[in-house]
Amino acid sequence: MSHAAAARAAFTALLLLPAVVHAQSMRDFSGTWQMDPSRSQSAQQGEPFKMVTFVISQSAGQVRIEATRGNEKENILYPLTKSRAAPTSEGRAQPEAYWEDDRLVTVTQRTVSGQTVTVKEAHRLSASGADMTVETTVIVQHGYSMPGAKTYGTSEDVYTRLKP
Repeated sequence: MSHAAAARAAFTALLLLPAVVHAQSMRDFSGTWQMDPSRSQSAQQGEPFKMVTFVISQSAGQVRIEATRGNEKENILYPLTKSRAAPTSEGRAQPEAYWEDDRLVTVTQRTVSGQTVTVKEAHRLSASGADMTVETTVIVQHGYSMPGAKTYGTSEDVYTRLKP
């Protein structure tokens, strides 16, 4: 191989490297996941605990998460974006998902006790892929704030992948 051909091959590899690195950071969260109450903060908060199961279907352009909390079911389709989207003209953000390094982040809005809240969940897989840690941040959207008032809460829960 000539010096010029070797230089072109090295340059081409250098151009493709960011795409390969990015593809490696996008882990596959697809599967059925059940909360491990012994390793989850939500199960330890003193409120009546409801077992949580996620069924995640992931593709290049979207993530579907079917959540079961006790007897309540929720099914949300999150379009995958390159970064956090702006709220719509009505002020409500649409469900969305995006990557932060190797974490899959989902964001949606819900109404809880008449209050609008934003729920952000950062999903991270263990090295083996058998466990998924979900850091949940719930932000209350009440339109005002007081100095020092905390308008959000966080918890970290661990889920194990169920065998098909």
